[in-house]
Amino acid sequence: MTIWQILIVLLWCAASYDLVSYHIPNRLVFTGILIGSGYCVMTMEWKGLLWAMYGLLIPPALLVILVRLSILGAGDVKLLSMAGCFFGKDIWWVLLCSMLSAGVLALGKLVLQQNIIRRFSYAIQYGKKCIEEGCIMPYPEEYLTRDGVIPGAVAIGMGCIITLLWKGAAS
Repeated sequence: MTIWQILIVLLWCAASYDLVSYHIPNRLVFTGILIGSGYCVMTMEWKGLLWAMYGLLIPPALLVILVRLSILGAGDVKLLSMAGCFFGKDIWWVLLCSMLSAGVLALGKLVLQQNIIRRFSYAIQYGKKCIEEGCIMPYPEEYLTRDGVIPGAVAIGMGCIITLLWKGAAS
């Protein structure tokens, strides 16, 4: 089994958990962090450890504000950090592909559930409230219903697979 197949198995497990419970187990994420970091160290020695730490730290540094605003779950950020331990400097491509995948999944869910107008109405109300208050606030609890949430692990898995295919690491 290659390292990329191991990553895909970990992502599959995370997506399965996320689809059922909207939760990603920390044990799964930390196991992936150890495997990904170990792989980088074994293939690139100490430089690999630096790249793994880079990939580990970039997602929380960039996405903490989205967690604070209830736009993204903490488990999703931890899963991106796990992926960063495998991808190192290519975590930027994973982030981009994951965010684009999340957008496609969200749009697809809106269309399938036929609630585009209601969800956009929530977004407009939220924007107006932020303007009135003069600051960005957490997304209101009453808008955070299951019909408005996509499992982030699915989008992250898609982003990782697209990055693997695009960057040629899967070969």
